[in-house]
Amino acid sequence: MTTFKRLLVPVDFSDASVAALATAQALCRALEAEIRVVHVHQLQVPYVGDGGFYVPEVDEEEIMKERKQELESFVKQHGDPQISISSEVRLGDPETEINEIAGEFKADMIIMGTHGRSGLSHLLMGSVTESVLRHADVPLLAVRQK
Repeated sequence: MTTFKRLLVPVDFSDASVAALATAQALCRALEAEIRVVHVHQLQVPYVGDGGFYVPEVDEEEIMKERKQELESFVKQHGDPQISISSEVRLGDPETEINEIAGEFKADMIIMGTHGRSGLSHLLMGSVTESVLRHADVPLLAVRQK
């Protein structure tokens, strides 16, 4: 039987992420598990605009600092103080980084919020949760926001 002692919760600071963290905390209490909350900030990709090809200039250090503060605030606001929650911020492609972190953390389960998009918005926006699921080596619990 699989034991779930390490729960990975990727967040994008949305209501769906709040629901995923709440679910992870409920499981944590029942399973005596540990939680790692992660945020992956996707840098803008190069694009073609009027007059040529552009690569946006970004200050990665500043972005990391801002996202770490945002993640700390998110965990403080939505986390249960009785539960130890570690956190991590990365830059990169969310689908790739989330699965990489799951391996490094030796996660037994990934718990992600989903926005429940369908139709054209799903086609245009895609689904990070769906993409992570396709490549995950561990079970993924998708929590739909209410």
